[in-house]
Amino acid sequence: MKYQATILNVFLALSIAAIITTTILKYKELSDGEGWGIVAMVGFLSIAFVGVVIDLIIQILTQRITTPKKRSIVRNLLGFIILSVFLFCCGQDIFEAFYGR
Repeated sequence: MKYQATILNVFLALSIAAIITTTILKYKELSDGEGWGIVAMVGFLSIAFVGVVIDLIIQILTQRITTPKKRSIVRNLLGFIILSVFLFCCGQDIFEAFYGR
C-alpha cells in the first residue's frame, strides 16, 4: 500500500511542524508557571499523532476501493469530516494556546 497524501495528513504534518516550532521559539514562556505550556504542547502533539494513526486506518480501510479516483475522494472526504469536527470542537483552544487571548 502506498501512503497517499490527503487533506487530513497534510494538515496534521503542518500542525506537528507548528507545534514543534512554537515549542522551540517560545520555550521560556511555555516553561514558566510550573511548565504547563510544555504539557499542553505535548498534549497537542499526541492529538496530532492520533490523527495520523486515524488517517492510516482510513487508508487501510479504503484500500479495497478499486478506482483510484473514488478511493482518493472517499479518503479526502472522510479526512475533511474528521478535521472539521476536530476544529469545531478544539479549534478555539488551540488558537488560544498558540496566540494567546
